Amino acid sequence: DFSDPIINKLGDVLVLGQFDDGSGLFLHDGLDAIAIAQSGDPTPKGGIYTSFFGPLTLNDRGQTAFEARFTGGMSGVFRGDRTTVTPIAVKGAAAVGTTGTFDTFGALQIGKDGSVVFIATLTIGVGGVDTSNNVGIWIGRSESDLHLVARTGQSVAGKTLTRPLSLAQLNMDQHSIVWLGRFAGNAVAIVSSDLASNLNN
Repeated sequence: DFSDPIINKLGDVLVLGQFDDGSGLFLHDGLDAIAIAQSGDPTPKGGIYTSFFGPLTLNDRGQTAFEARFTGGMSGVFRGDRTTVTPIAVKGAAAVGTTGTFDTFGALQIGKDGSVVFIATLTIGVGGVDTSNNVGIWIGRSESDLHLVARTGQSVAGKTLTRPLSLAQLNMDQHSIVWLGRFAGNAVAIVSSDLASNLNN
C-alpha cells in the first residue's frame, strides 16, 4: 500500500510505501525511484529502521524531513535525499538551548534550504525539566547546528507559552517561522519567530 504522495515544483514525487514486513520512503524523479530509507536499513545513528511517520515533507531540492523509529526503542528526526540521510535530533540526545534531553517528536517541516523545524518533548526529570517546560520548537540542518526557537515556560510578547500547537509556515527567504501556540490563560496566538536572531545566537 502507499500513503498519499506529495510532489515538488520539479516533479519529484515522495511516497511512503508499505510492504509485508515494513515500510519505506521512496522518491521518484520521473525516471527512477529510489528508497531514501526503509525498514531493515541501518540508520546513520546506529541501529536499524523499523517504521516511519507522516505527514510527508518535500522541498524543491528533493529533500525530505521525516521521523523514524529504529531498534533499541529509539526514534529521531532525519533529513534525506537521493544520496544521503542526515540525523537532525534523536531520542536521548542533549536538546540544545536546554539542560534536558529529547524524548518524543511531533510536527515537522523542511525549508527550501534544507533546514528542518520540528516540535519535540523533553524527558521529564532530566536537567530540571518538568511539565511546565518540556516542549519546544527547534530548527537546524544537522545535529551540530540545531537552535531552540521557543520553549514552554518562556515569555513571548509578555505571555507565557504553555504549548506549541502546530507549525504553520517555514519561510527561509524571510528568515522566519510562523507557528501556533497556546499561552497562559488558555489564549491561542499565531507567532512569527525571527530565525535570523536565533541562528546568530
